[in-house]
Amino acid sequence: MGGRTAPLGPRPALRPAVPAVPAVPAVPAVPAVGRRLAGPENPSGPLVATLAVHRTGSHTHEIGYWTVAGHRGRGHMTEALRAAVRRALTDAGVVRLVWRAAVGNDGSRTVAERAGFLIEGVQRAGMEHDGVLMDCWAGALLPSDPGLPSRLPYGPAVRGAA
Repeated sequence: MGGRTAPLGPRPALRPAVPAVPAVPAVPAVPAVGRRLAGPENPSGPLVATLAVHRTGSHTHEIGYWTVAGHRGRGHMTEALRAAVRRALTDAGVVRLVWRAAVGNDGSRTVAERAGFLIEGVQRAGMEHDGVLMDCWAGALLPSDPGLPSRLPYGPAVRGAA
């Protein structure tokens, strides 16, 4: 069931502390699907963050991440997310990368926006947490957003077109 993995960023704080989370079997084309990260104070210490990408549709992948409260606000997840996004859009050929978080999760939204995600709006009952449907913010990033080539052409909507 394994999968390939890759480091997510150059900063020593992001050094893997434990074996990488195996790739989700449904997305063998995404080389860097998941990584468990340890903190800068103790690179072989406890888990402090995760980041993973998985396929949700024929041309869509979703990225998710979290960081332990005591390690937030240092820029580490933003750096890791930027590296993972670039790798997904270039090496893996992802053409649409989606991010979602519960409405009110301002930290996650800030990280996503800093990594280049464009917020598309609110999805009503868009995610489940502990058996409860919750509204969530949704954002997306296309290869063209950071100026990268895409394996599929993209024709954005034109205002006033029927």
